[in-house]
Amino acid sequence: MSDEIIRINESERMFIALPVPEGAVSKLEKAVGEFGMYLESNVPIERWHMTMFFMGEVQNPKQFYKRLPDVIPLPFLPTLHITYVGRGEKRDQLWAIAEKSQSLKDLRMEIIRKLRKLRFPMTDAQRKNKDPFVPHVRLAKFNDVAMRMGLADSAINSSFAIKSANVYISRLGPDGPKYYCVKSMSLTS
Repeated sequence: MSDEIIRINESERMFIALPVPEGAVSKLEKAVGEFGMYLESNVPIERWHMTMFFMGEVQNPKQFYKRLPDVIPLPFLPTLHITYVGRGEKRDQLWAIAEKSQSLKDLRMEIIRKLRKLRFPMTDAQRKNKDPFVPHVRLAKFNDVAMRMGLADSAINSSFAIKSANVYISRLGPDGPKYYCVKSMSLTS
């Protein structure tokens, strides 16, 4: 993910996500390596993140991310616990799965509350809080051989405090999406 200065278009594809801290990256890299022969392609480390809210295609995005707070106060700083690496809900993807803790759900609800306050347009499922939230980091894509077989998950124990939630713009290119961090919101207790 890149923090370079960018020119904002009239419409941008956006999401709010948690960055994966350096301390967790080496453990996740090792776990991805265990699946090496079954992978078609890896997601570059700079694109690893945990999506908290997918905003979709946003008209005039600056009006939303500029008005989001610089700090999100919470009763407790959430801790993220990654428990295993394995096949995600999308069978062709390798995911790092995180525990769906109450503090993580509370953080997500606080982000949604901030967006509602800005009158951010949401789908019916988002408005009713019925959209599925599966905390994960997408790490790789499986090859055809892996798609025809069962693979055991790889246990991993990685916990870290979440210190910020970032707003990203996603632009598709020939080498896949490129993410630009346009706002970082610090989390405080």
